[in-house]
Amino acid sequence: MSATSQSNQIRPTQVYEQLILPALEHCANSDLRRKNASHTAMDALKSGYAIFHLKAPSLFGFQPKLAAERKNLQSVYGIDRIPSDNGLRDILDRLAAQDLNEGFHQVLPFLESRQVAPSYRYWNDHYVVSVDGVQHQCSHKVKCPYCLKRQHKNGTVSYSHAMLSGALVCPKRRQVFVIDNEPILKQDGQTKNDCEHNAAKRFFERQASVNGHRSMIYVLDALYACAPIV
Repeated sequence: MSATSQSNQIRPTQVYEQLILPALEHCANSDLRRKNASHTAMDALKSGYAIFHLKAPSLFGFQPKLAAERKNLQSVYGIDRIPSDNGLRDILDRLAAQDLNEGFHQVLPFLESRQVAPSYRYWNDHYVVSVDGVQHQCSHKVKCPYCLKRQHKNGTVSYSHAMLSGALVCPKRRQVFVIDNEPILKQDGQTKNDCEHNAAKRFFERQASVNGHRSMIYVLDALYACAPIV
């Protein structure tokens, strides 16, 4: 995240310390492992964030090869002990991922407090939020109970995870800011796939409580032209 208003510039360190870390700490509270575990949930969450922030090609590729690389990870991201790739998966899979969404809910208040958000007001002084689905995991072999299952014409089956995301946008600004996410995955006790329409209903129900006091326009694609969503 990087944004500049007429008088303020948001530094990456501010974003990490005031937005990212509180969200990770909130998620780490769901760690039910013993207190003397070899790696803390915060170290695992910080490592997970660093993987995406540094655009590492894989968990294995993220593992530091040199002492200097390890020192940089510790100084920049505050990671004490870096878990192995298997250890990282094991820790993160146990955490309540939905808790991370609290961090996205703080993005707009963060921008407002720094006088960046007003420059994103557009039509009739409204915020514009673009809502769309994105698939972020797909495999023919790796699967979990929450995967969406798709039968292909060639007889193969794929398993995937997807998400509906809402991003603050403005035609006059290059930067966009994700403010909420709703997973599209098989719900507890259900045998049928979830869908983007159902995810949208959950998304807007939460938006009503999080941003109901703000003037917003939600922009969606033609998939939603068939029936009312809200």
